[in-house]
Amino acid sequence: MARVPFDHAPMIGRDLRLRPYRSTDLPFLQALYATTRADEMAFAPWPEEQKAAFLRQQLGARETHYAAEFPAAANDIVTVAGRDAGRLLVDRSGGELRVVDIALLPDYRGQGIGTALMTRLMADAAELGVPVRLHADPHGRARGLYLRLGFTSVSSDGVYELMERLP
Repeated sequence: MARVPFDHAPMIGRDLRLRPYRSTDLPFLQALYATTRADEMAFAPWPEEQKAAFLRQQLGARETHYAAEFPAAANDIVTVAGRDAGRLLVDRSGGELRVVDIALLPDYRGQGIGTALMTRLMADAAELGVPVRLHADPHGRARGLYLRLGFTSVSSDGVYELMERLP
């Protein structure tokens, strides 16, 4: 039986899907990115407008880097019941499945959505016989998820930890 394409398969008993990123999604991506930096920004002694400008600049630099380093990556918006809930950026070239970016809005965290996405990616990688690799914040909450899913630490650059799960 042929596998249902990743972006058309409902997961974890709810309408969890991926759809391709569109340029009109930029405001959503900016809001999502801001949630991932909220703890850090809480300590910045700047007015809100300056924080917002800084985050827009940082997101722009990050997206430029991703486009240059992973030009073939699938850039998708995670939706739950038709509502934008997060982002998944995955590169399937180079003999690996590289999770470049995975993020969910706070209201969707801790509900098994990240686990469902990662489990599906791991199944796809196993079918292809390639490892899943990603960079994780060594102090971040997601690292625990990756360890529970069987990822191991491969190296660290002092800021991020390269983790992998072999097929």
